[in-house]
Amino acid sequence: MEETAIAEIARVQIRQWLRHLVMDRETVLGALDDELAALGAEYHWAALDEVRALFERSTLVPGRACLCQPGPGRPHATPR
Repeated sequence: MEETAIAEIARVQIRQWLRHLVMDRETVLGALDDELAALGAEYHWAALDEVRALFERSTLVPGRACLCQPGPGRPHATPR
């Protein structure tokens, strides 16, 4: 649960940087590319395409309120 909270804080901070023009989208995507490359080098089994899609969907798409907010086809954020 702690990792989810840290991820949410980081996601909101990035959204605020984008919103207030502290950082532009291209810079964020460049940093994402670097981080995914490092993640893939250490964890070869990591589903990097899914990680990237989740980050983009939850951070770069306007209107997404929360990292754990369900998307289309996912009625609940966590299985019941």
